[in-house]
Amino acid sequence: MSSFYEKIENDPVGRTSMGSATGRAVESKRCDALFQDPFADIYAGQFGPQGIEILARMKNTTIESITNDTAVRTRYIDDLLEQASSTNRQCVILACGGDFRPFRLSLINSSQTFEFYLLDVSGVLIYRQKCFEQLDPRSFATNHKVTEIACNLADEEWSSKLVEHGFNTDQPTIWLAEGFFHYLTEEDIRKLFERIRQLSASDSCIVFDVASTQLRNFVPMIHFALDDEQEIHRIFNGFGCESVECTPFQKIGAMYGRTVSRDRSFIVKAKLSRH
Repeated sequence: MSSFYEKIENDPVGRTSMGSATGRAVESKRCDALFQDPFADIYAGQFGPQGIEILARMKNTTIESITNDTAVRTRYIDDLLEQASSTNRQCVILACGGDFRPFRLSLINSSQTFEFYLLDVSGVLIYRQKCFEQLDPRSFATNHKVTEIACNLADEEWSSKLVEHGFNTDQPTIWLAEGFFHYLTEEDIRKLFERIRQLSASDSCIVFDVASTQLRNFVPMIHFALDDEQEIHRIFNGFGCESVECTPFQKIGAMYGRTVSRDRSFIVKAKLSRH
């Protein structure tokens, strides 16, 4: 798997997904774990733990608080997805990286077959398949329909590929963009929302996180960062979002009994207006 590992490791954004996977792997081993992710340890590879250690030193904080950031973000979004699955039957995960939610969440609120569409560049999807090959097939059996689509989200073609693979534009959709918008410019995000809204039926929603400017100071590849909740409302209302809800990481950490390192980072849930 070394060639695939190197392909992702040489990509800065790919390296951060390995760091996030390390956070989920660490959490999964706790006796009071917020979730179980049996895929995380394999996806993290060798770089993931190293990346966490480097970031902790740069921020002058503990490795535990860094991994807690990922743990509470993961659990909070898990809970949001569980809630939304009662009225939505399909979910699109943008830049899925090491996100294995389709294989570890039962979504008991969903009375019908739930469909996941996972989008990322081909190198990441190949690496994911190599991770699966190291696992017992029974560990990733799922009742959900899962479709992985190789595409570049910077190109307009991704939306047509999504439809070609069975995405239903008449069904309400949950869009997930966990740990993704940080690495885009504001203009990139605006264009992405134009596509998302064109594809979204009524009652669709989106969940994403927003990094703080403090985090951007430590992670040079972060382009988009905000500290002000009102600014988040202003920008994303302008992108076609409605009923924008911002929840600070510190509050989420307290909800789940974890000490986190992030100061003004947020997880955002919003409804999508029709284009």
